[in-house]
Amino acid sequence: MAAAASGPSRNAPARRFLDVMPPGTAPEPPRGRDDTGISPMPPDSGPSPGRPRRGYTRPLYRRLAVQPSRPADFARSAPITPEPPDDDDDGGAGRSGNGEAAVAVSLAAEVVELRRQLREVSHARDELQEAHLSAEAELRLSRDRAPAMVSAATTAAASSSSSGSSSSDAGATTPRMSPLRLPHTAAAAAAAAEASRQAAERHIEELQHLLYLFASPLTLPRLDTAAEVEALHEAGNSCFDIEVQVASVTSVSQAVIERDLWIHISAHSGDGGNSLILEEDKNSLGEHARPLALAGLEELLRTGGGVHCAFLFLAACESEKIARVFHAAGVQNVVYCPTEVHDSRARLFATSLYGALSKGLSVEQAFAKARCAAKLSGDEAQYGLLSTHHLQLRPPPRGSPSQVWLPHGPHRSFLKRKVEDFVGRMDTIRFVLFYLGISKRRFVLLHCTTPLGRSATLKEVAHLVTAPGRKFSGQSRCAFFPSEAPGGLLIVDDIDTLTDMEREKVRQHLEVEGSQLLAGSRFDDSGQPFHDHGKPMLVELPPLRNEEAAELFLRRCRRPLMLQDMVSPKELGGRDPKKVLDRSDALHFLKQPIKAFSGAPGRIRRAVDDWASRGSPTLYGQVAKLAASACLPMITGGLPSPLCLPDLTSKDGRGGAGARPRSSSRRWR
Repeated sequence: MAAAASGPSRNAPARRFLDVMPPGTAPEPPRGRDDTGISPMPPDSGPSPGRPRRGYTRPLYRRLAVQPSRPADFARSAPITPEPPDDDDDGGAGRSGNGEAAVAVSLAAEVVELRRQLREVSHARDELQEAHLSAEAELRLSRDRAPAMVSAATTAAASSSSSGSSSSDAGATTPRMSPLRLPHTAAAAAAAAEASRQAAERHIEELQHLLYLFASPLTLPRLDTAAEVEALHEAGNSCFDIEVQVASVTSVSQAVIERDLWIHISAHSGDGGNSLILEEDKNSLGEHARPLALAGLEELLRTGGGVHCAFLFLAACESEKIARVFHAAGVQNVVYCPTEVHDSRARLFATSLYGALSKGLSVEQAFAKARCAAKLSGDEAQYGLLSTHHLQLRPPPRGSPSQVWLPHGPHRSFLKRKVEDFVGRMDTIRFVLFYLGISKRRFVLLHCTTPLGRSATLKEVAHLVTAPGRKFSGQSRCAFFPSEAPGGLLIVDDIDTLTDMEREKVRQHLEVEGSQLLAGSRFDDSGQPFHDHGKPMLVELPPLRNEEAAELFLRRCRRPLMLQDMVSPKELGGRDPKKVLDRSDALHFLKQPIKAFSGAPGRIRRAVDDWASRGSPTLYGQVAKLAASACLPMITGGLPSPLCLPDLTSKDGRGGAGARPRSSSRRWR
């Protein structure tokens, strides 16, 4: 006591509280929450006489007299303030078994509410970002059109000035208007708008139309078309009007008959260069590949009077035979790759080629310069040119590049960032893209009862369908809920946790013509509230295969695996334990121990990150332990993981025969 009175301590507020209490009165437990964020439990002695207990919330399932199977049901029905116990309460008897269950359910309800608030904050942030980008786009557009508007206004002002001078000679008192002063009249504004429109049309006529056709089916290595289109826009120096479409039989046949059109085809070749791999149609999302053999390509090009385009860049491996078919059909200049070429190397070569063309060089000169730059930069691929006509790009439009308006400029979709090191899921994604693309289903539901990377898969699908030229490319064509995409694709994760108001918002989206919905859920029956707007197409998300799980494990490692990580000391023999394993050997050694993760990508990420945080010690014999340690993750603040939530569908908390299986797919991020 003397020590406590000698100076301030953390108990000082408690002593002041005791000083103002009447004699013989015990202090009440503090209201609110302690440091752990959990409401304090009542003492074993029970409540004070004549006074209800404070700071203690009765179990929600007892207050509501229901037996819900999901924590979201508690979140939608829980009152804001705790209620005191009824007079017929048992006074705390038998609560020791249900206390932990009540706390767990209360925490789950709070987490659902926090996630709802997080969605609102994210929606507000996205709206501010879209408004900012829209304002910047309008500012750039006004700057682009400003020279033409000023010129038109100056002309109108000069005309008005000359008419004023004539009337002044006749005795009128109209003052003479300066040519540099913009007239504030409706006629002058209309004249300026018409002049701006005509200037924009002249800019379009002066630009060279470049049609970018791409085919990147999921069954083949993915092409980074977005990066290539952006690189071509920068290299073209505003000399090209680049339009992006999916490369299909129909789009190729229509493109080659258009006069003065330049074509760029980015695709794969098959059968050693004897076929060109295209996609199904213009609405394809990459779910199917359509090989076009040389005989079929030759027939397609020669029917209907042949081809009329003057330039073709064929960015495909081993495409010399295909290029000769195009050249024989009438394409005057064809650039191709006779050898295998990496996607990034082909992109750099195309950037150099179009950059040289925009500077006024001919096709032959630009090709020679781009090939020399590729050789000096270490590109081992070969490039070829078939040319029978001198071709040179028209001079660029007058003015700086910032003053040129591009009608087919790049349109970006602002989506959630993709998950790093995403592997596998190609079969599942193909089903989803088939329903959204060719099948045109209105509602697709991706479900899994355990945490298997459902949110990461939805993000991957979103970035695939919004690639340039795809069905949902462009702003406001694809969005994550609660953002809006009228007439486009709306992606809703955890659709089983939506409130009634949020469900109504999703229904309003489905009522718009052309709108589609891609949702993620734990259960396959979460689409019942939306059955009036279409039958949901169910796609189940399976665990990762052993090969995919091993690939993810290697990608997350911060150091290469060595022989001592995979082989016991007894089996090493005279081999060097520090020998670095190549990728194929490491995948082979990981196939068996990786089964301990049950194909859950989240567990693999947490386990490898935890292993790396401890300095990446020797891995031999530790894979199963890493998998076990990553099974029960904890979230910030010390709250228990949803894996630990008990099942309250029965009185003993163990579930009953008809209980819905409990799982951990309600992710805590």
